[in-house]
Amino acid sequence: MSSSRAVPPTPLEFDMSYLIAAILIAILAF
Repeated sequence: MSSSRAVPPTPLEFDMSYLIAAILIAILAF
């Protein structure tokens, strides 16, 4: 995760990160 930009992450980027995290948790859970 690079912080080259000073702007906060957009809702789309945050949603994608949350979706990827949810998928990883689901894989680990099952």
